[in-house]
Amino acid sequence: AFLPVVGIHHVTINAKTISEAASMDVIFVIDSSDSMTWDLLNTNPMFDPSQCNPGNNCLPFREVKDAAQAFVDELYFPYDRVSLVTFDVGGQVETIGGVEGFSDDYGDISNAISALEVFEGVECTGPHYFTPIEGPCREYERYCDCVDDPAAPTTCVPEPHGGLEWEFGNCNNVTYDEDIVDFHAIDGTIGTDGVIDYYEMKCPIGESTGIWDTCGNTSIASGLALAGQEFVDPATFRKESLWVVILLTDGAANGPKTFCPLALANYVPYCRDEVINSRHCTAADATSCLIRGNCFLDDDDCASAGLPGGTYNTPLTDYYDADDFARDMVDYIADDQQALIFSIGLGPQVKGAKPRVLKADLNVKCTTEDLDDCFGAGEQMLRYAAKYGDGLYYHAPTGAELQAIFLEIAGNLATRLTQ
Repeated sequence: AFLPVVGIHHVTINAKTISEAASMDVIFVIDSSDSMTWDLLNTNPMFDPSQCNPGNNCLPFREVKDAAQAFVDELYFPYDRVSLVTFDVGGQVETIGGVEGFSDDYGDISNAISALEVFEGVECTGPHYFTPIEGPCREYERYCDCVDDPAAPTTCVPEPHGGLEWEFGNCNNVTYDEDIVDFHAIDGTIGTDGVIDYYEMKCPIGESTGIWDTCGNTSIASGLALAGQEFVDPATFRKESLWVVILLTDGAANGPKTFCPLALANYVPYCRDEVINSRHCTAADATSCLIRGNCFLDDDDCASAGLPGGTYNTPLTDYYDADDFARDMVDYIADDQQALIFSIGLGPQVKGAKPRVLKADLNVKCTTEDLDDCFGAGEQMLRYAAKYGDGLYYHAPTGAELQAIFLEIAGNLATRLTQ
């Protein structure tokens, strides 16, 4: 009765809510790179992804899977659906019940989570060093040049973890033609302990050419791109559902090769420049990218920042990198698909990856070794994802904290559904 008195006779009321019965479409985007075995020492056979995968003994990857399962246990099937995407050198939509994409079958989802594996790549062997293949491979016990009998090497002394003999060829002047020999890798003495010890992932083509653009295996953007496409797949599209991405990584974006410009391909960090606040925009993403204070093509903003070996005075394609691509895919999911993004950084690498910025001033490069004062490159990207995806960012120092984080996300989503 009061409104007509002041001359207001019609009022338009808008209400936005989510029904208590609303369903969720949740996509896990999970890092499956080889660092998902790094909770173990390299003297432990389970440090080797090809050894730990069959028995589900890769750590912290097993804890990642357990936490994802705990989240799934909180969902309401068949109203809710889940899809699994993993990323390493590229991205993969994992099969659930024999089909890629969303599933509303609890048993199939649980089996698919259990079956997830850490990236293994191929084994580094002599031919890979003769004609180096692209990408990382598993490096085992030291190679020995000009071996008469690999079981009992007598013509050279193996050098642990990359010696001059291995790199340059000691007795036939041919590089990278060595054979794997069994020797005591731990103390460096020749022997036949019956175990070919695993060292780590190596990248022969990077070591032989100095170009590392295929060596990264944390292609965050590839996983996010596939997740964004999942939501709008005509075969599984559900407009009425709440769309959610849960992104987990233990590092920073360093692939794929397509987004590793030559200007950044010959130094570490792979495929990611070391200049803070140097995101580059493309024509396709200019609206969301530029409005967030970034630079486009040869703007002065780009030209003012320096890089080892050059400055930003060359075309954009020379510097558009893996981190730029990852942020663009966040925009694709958050802006174009209007999906929520919750992000999780696992372990110390996500904090330590360069370039780092000071927590106290995000415009200042962090040079201290105390990571508690800094946000690493991985953490900066994950915080960006949560900010623009209207979600939350979490850091788990170890895999032991993951289950509580996943359950907190489940509780957060339940609250949103009932508000």
